[in-house]
Amino acid sequence: MFTLFELPINVTQDVLNFYDFYNDNNDKLKDFNNLSAHDQISLLNQINDKVTSYKPEIRTGFPNINFISAPGFLTWGWAFMTRRIFGLTLTEA
Repeated sequence: MFTLFELPINVTQDVLNFYDFYNDNNDKLKDFNNLSAHDQISLLNQINDKVTSYKPEIRTGFPNINFISAPGFLTWGWAFMTRRIFGLTLTEA
């Protein structure tokens, strides 16, 4: 087996949760200053309770290259792999 180029990408569930929260509250976030005080506090509480607990990460390996010899009495191989993690931490203000 020979892999010349592989680019694995993983997205954590918290990235998707943040995306859902943002889509659900996009209008409120854009028009935050015009919301009532009650709605502003409610939105801030949701952000502090939900969003600050998220640990969104996007993981990637680049480039992944490997070789594994054909099965036999003795199998050998080599690989070059890297991993990068891009994360975002949100804290309560």
